[in-house]
Amino acid sequence: MLNPRRDRERLAALAFERFNVASLFVADAPVLALYALGRLSGTVVDIGHDGVAVAAVVDGGVVAPGCRRVPAGGAAADAALAAALAARGIAPPPPGLLRLAKHALLAQEEGTGVKHTLPDGTVLELTADDARVARAALLAPADPHEPTVADAIVLCAGAADDAASRRAAVDGLAVVGGGCRAAGVPATLAEAAATTCAHIAPPPLAHAPTYMPGGTLAAATWCGGAVLSRVVFSSGQAVTRGEYDESGPSVVHRKCTP
Repeated sequence: MLNPRRDRERLAALAFERFNVASLFVADAPVLALYALGRLSGTVVDIGHDGVAVAAVVDGGVVAPGCRRVPAGGAAADAALAAALAARGIAPPPPGLLRLAKHALLAQEEGTGVKHTLPDGTVLELTADDARVARAALLAPADPHEPTVADAIVLCAGAADDAASRRAAVDGLAVVGGGCRAAGVPATLAEAAATTCAHIAPPPLAHAPTYMPGGTLAAATWCGGAVLSRVVFSSGQAVTRGEYDESGPSVVHRKCTP
């Protein structure tokens, strides 16, 4: 998603020419995330460290015009938490330790803080206000003129061409990636989408099937890749070494998802 065609060709060249793989299949991350949840359609919110990617998927294909990348996510939450600590006269720990403290804080119920012990024995007391600031930065960019994640959900779900596709896009809201571990974040996004969806029905939250392992939502893209690989590599849908040698890197556009 949001990768130009030349990047896919570079990936194919790297896989075959440097790593000498036997076969390759390239798929969009939002599609893989839904595969992990046993779905073909829905809106995927992938909360990562460097940003939040939002995309609508209909019948296993990404609705490209609606893809959005929001400049929020884990790094923004780290910066906001560091600023909140500094404002209270507390020197923030190094980035790696601050990230661990943030994870411990956001894992708590909303409205609560946590006392996090650093490796040197220092106890870092994080308050409910710190958690509120970090959660806000996780889902909304610092620039108020930029769309929030909730805004991007509405824009993505409404970007499909026809009414049937738009209904499929709101079949479920899949909140995945590391940020989905933050307590209350998926429910907050579902509620925010419900209040801003004027022209479409608000998407309900999608959950991982009971047969999938714990932590599936946080690693949904990888889990979906494992699911898909059992199909494409056993049925001859992947690009083989011979096909790559014959057609070059552009073969990934012919055999893999667009």
